[in-house]
Amino acid sequence: MSTAPRVSAAKRDWGHDTSNCNILHIDMDAFYASIEIARHPELKGKPVIVGDGPRSVVSAASYEARAYGVNSAMPTAKARRLCPDGIFLPVDMEYYQFISSRIFDEIFCKITDQIEKVSIDECYMDVHSAMLRWSTPIEIGRWIRNETESRFHLTCSIGIASNKLIAKMASTNAKPDGMLLIPENQNANFVSIMPLRAIPGIGSSISRSLKAWGINDIYSLRTVSEETLQRITGSYSSAHMLYQSAHGIDERQIVNNATEKSIGTERTFDYDTTDIEEVSKLLRYCCNEVARSLRKHELVAYTVTLKLRFGNLHYVTRSRTMRNATDVAYELYKQVTELLNAINPQIKNTAFDATDVSQHVPSYSSREKNSRETQYKEITSKEKEGEQLNDYKSEDELKSKRNKSKTRLLSPIRLAGVSVSNLRKGKHTPIQPSIDDIYEKENREPTFNNNAQTRDNYAHSSNLNKNKSTRKVSITLHSSTNATNTSNTASTNNATDTRCNSDTKSNYNTNNATKTYGKTGTSCARKISNSNKLTRIRRAEQVLDEVKEKYGENIANLGI
Repeated sequence: MSTAPRVSAAKRDWGHDTSNCNILHIDMDAFYASIEIARHPELKGKPVIVGDGPRSVVSAASYEARAYGVNSAMPTAKARRLCPDGIFLPVDMEYYQFISSRIFDEIFCKITDQIEKVSIDECYMDVHSAMLRWSTPIEIGRWIRNETESRFHLTCSIGIASNKLIAKMASTNAKPDGMLLIPENQNANFVSIMPLRAIPGIGSSISRSLKAWGINDIYSLRTVSEETLQRITGSYSSAHMLYQSAHGIDERQIVNNATEKSIGTERTFDYDTTDIEEVSKLLRYCCNEVARSLRKHELVAYTVTLKLRFGNLHYVTRSRTMRNATDVAYELYKQVTELLNAINPQIKNTAFDATDVSQHVPSYSSREKNSRETQYKEITSKEKEGEQLNDYKSEDELKSKRNKSKTRLLSPIRLAGVSVSNLRKGKHTPIQPSIDDIYEKENREPTFNNNAQTRDNYAHSSNLNKNKSTRKVSITLHSSTNATNTSNTASTNNATDTRCNSDTKSNYNTNNATKTYGKTGTSCARKISNSNKLTRIRRAEQVLDEVKEKYGENIANLGI
């Protein structure tokens, strides 16, 4: 559902010259709500709102509901107050995606394959090659609208122009159920009557920066040079986009079969919570879903974004770009937890990590504070007696567990979500054996099934080979360092291992299994070990994906 501002003066006849107007922007009208009305014809003409949870937000609203002031992303509780007679329905995303796929396959793809899918209900289309079959882009637009209406009982709005920017703005102002052609020679005039926020890419932040410089509309934006815009925005790309958009210019081309721009999921808690365990559990679920979707589309992501909505309905998002792209939930969750700690100040027992938390935390007198600290020390000592350090890998892990169990977020959280962007096509990476794996394989003593003759033959062969030259094992290290040959000298009691650095030697003792690594060798071995860990985790997550796909909701009954 488009929330871009519209201008009534834009919905008029701008001319009939279709020269070079080969770009169509197609946007379905109130898509989710319209699908529900098509599925339940008795709802036609009534205010239908998709999103029925007591703490959820509105995903879509019919135009009858919008007359009451209901819009997308609005809290459902507020929508119920504005429209008490509204019909609230749950979100059926699987069905919406099914209908969307049919519309694209059965209608849009019948015209051309030059389609750039923007979202589930929106796309750009370059119809230049379709002009051999169709006389004008207007005829194509009419056919699309008629087909969606007759076959799916849905309506769409279409903008026709010479570039993507004008086509997008035209479809927005053609809503609902309309079509608007903007001839190429009218691009600048069409843009000039629009407010700043009508240009895609101008959000609240850029809008505030422009208004601080006295730029309140498109007309005044045209008078500013690109160099000045760069000083205002602090970004060359943003300044270039603003300068071109103000003049109705857009050099972007249709990207056929474009990679998804972002993949994400979010959930609303049943109640506002400050329990970091609950928040972490939800974020872990979101990371699993996002990683699963990445693997399904054979994509990897460089940027991960954490989204939080607090009890006061204030949104906060934080992003981090990773050095290496990934589709592993384990890696995503590690980044997300670090972002969570940075976003929301935490109270660990009575120690404050935030510098200004007076408005959130009650103050205590020195006597009360000493009393509370004494109680805390007693509780900590009792807990320490009951816990066994041997159950954990290290003392740091035990301390982390204690602190985490007592951690409370200062601001109650209502919604949490994870998304990834900066996507690339991924490749399946085979599991690469580590140095230890190879050494173990080379020096593993074979097992015998109580066959004395075979055991004697093996011992005799071992004695014959004892004085032979050193065996060399070539190991290719896929890392930033150059690949080197690693030579291993194996014997019954000691083995010399050359690791990455030919001058560094490591002695292996098979009795106590002690290993001494050189500095460079340890670094290389650690890199391979981490790579193998992530690869094995990725494979485990892939197997779980297959199980979920096969058994669906019954996976809980499998004991996994």
